[in-house]
Amino acid sequence: MTASSSSETVVSVDGAAARTSASAAGARASAASNPVDLYVLTRGAAADSDGRATVTVTVGNYGPNATRQPSSLKVVTPFFVKVDPDGALPPSGEFLFADARPDVPEIFQVLVAPGLGAGETREIHIPLMLLPGGPRVPTIGGAVFTPIPGSQDADPDLTRNTGKFALARSSGPAPADGSVSLYFRSEELALSPGGRGDLPIHFGNAGPRTTRRESYFTMTTPFHVNVDPTHGLPPHVEHIYANSDPSVPDVVRVTVPAGLAPHGEPEWSTHIPLTAVAGAPNRSVVGMGMIVPDLAADSPDTDPDPSSNHHAVGVIHLPR
Repeated sequence: MTASSSSETVVSVDGAAARTSASAAGARASAASNPVDLYVLTRGAAADSDGRATVTVTVGNYGPNATRQPSSLKVVTPFFVKVDPDGALPPSGEFLFADARPDVPEIFQVLVAPGLGAGETREIHIPLMLLPGGPRVPTIGGAVFTPIPGSQDADPDLTRNTGKFALARSSGPAPADGSVSLYFRSEELALSPGGRGDLPIHFGNAGPRTTRRESYFTMTTPFHVNVDPTHGLPPHVEHIYANSDPSVPDVVRVTVPAGLAPHGEPEWSTHIPLTAVAGAPNRSVVGMGMIVPDLAADSPDTDPDPSSNHHAVGVIHLPR
């Protein structure tokens, strides 16, 4: 297993190069000679008293052929959940993206050995740990199982290749009221393959006090949707992780200025430019988003139960 972890993150792949590489990978996949039909099933887990849990992911192949090359399982952790470095990690696992901040998810990849036959399944166990300060309503993680880019294995139907999971935790007593209660609203985009659009996102504060420091919003992009860097990013928006494989989500970080007034009036808005990568199923797909106040120990903005701060962000893939 390899890992790179830091509280400061950088874009790992140049945006334009990533999209070009993704298109090339798609062309190679379409010309692959070994049809398969991969799928993934997920089961949530209950955290123990130390906040640790093991999530079980089942990967399988409906066929008609066995895989000839490794397949890739990507696990995206929920907000305020990390991969447990002291747990029994799969030997073929590695971090694609690691970040120490609790409100930034991690992406962990496990390579499944070739020879996954038609009708065969394999179970993969991922140890996770809950971080303190998270919402009482569980945040949602994801799993994606696909052939590796450029593989001889071609999976033309990606409708069963994604799944979601959550970790159950003891809710405990209701926390005291905080000084702020942050939320965000987003609008669903409809994108055709190769199309682009701006995803509007609106941020507010249900009170009772105005935010005195910046707040932070983090979002993972939906399946086969990437940040579009060709038109530039708006101020306050940072593209902190990109990958040339369209089955791996991008991660975006938005710095929301201080001064969000109580009762959601007025809201502060921005947009995130997105593009759809060919090969996705023609349906709605979702990423996840969450906004938190400044989490520093001396922050005057407190939001003890950020349960209303996170939810899905959707895109509809349209047929060409």
